[in-house]
Amino acid sequence: MFAGAERPRTPQTVFDRVAPYYDTLNSLLSLGIDRTWRRHVASSLELAPRAHVLDVATGTGALALEIVRASASEVSVTGCDINERMLTVAARRIGKARAGVELVHCDAMRLPFGDASFDAATLAFAIDDMPDREQCVAEIRRVLKSHGRIALLELAQPDKEPLRSAYRMYLRTFRLLRRVSIQGYDHLEKEILTYRGAGAIESLLGRAGFVRYRHISLTLGIARLHLAEKSGEMDD
Repeated sequence: MFAGAERPRTPQTVFDRVAPYYDTLNSLLSLGIDRTWRRHVASSLELAPRAHVLDVATGTGALALEIVRASASEVSVTGCDINERMLTVAARRIGKARAGVELVHCDAMRLPFGDASFDAATLAFAIDDMPDREQCVAEIRRVLKSHGRIALLELAQPDKEPLRSAYRMYLRTFRLLRRVSIQGYDHLEKEILTYRGAGAIESLLGRAGFVRYRHISLTLGIARLHLAEKSGEMDD
């Protein structure tokens, strides 16, 4: 078990300030390999041709774009977020890439999509920023088709010593050595240090009715990819 039963939620005002360099923050905290993690997420979806994917809390659209890039067949991706400044950055990025990603401004607690609309859903680095995690996961399950897959990515800590202590030292050292204050870094650092372990996500998804849960440790545990499926009608 890890310390910190309650991970801090990031205020939307912080996202407003960090939107232009949010991806830089993730790269710093991931030792520069966050794109590799997004590739893992995309491949884990095992998308069929013409699949429709929902990227919840899409932020700057990095994961939505990676899903499009990584798909061997044509898929459609919808990215949604409550933060308009993040969506502005995402729109510029998607336009530059000329990728077919639809962006929707909405609250993840009340997704404006019909039941069983998507074949898969993703949520990266955002579950603990939701005002109501249970409601967010319930909404994702609602808009997924039967047997649709959810892929949830979060920053974590290595499970074993001495790697866990070494990574915590890296976070502290970076904080002490950086010459300029980076808005939002302290909050993300605190979120990592209060990591609760994979069991917390497994329990959250299980309560929402997801089945066949499994998790994958990425980069020696610096990140965790959680996978589960919406149970079929015969399983409900």
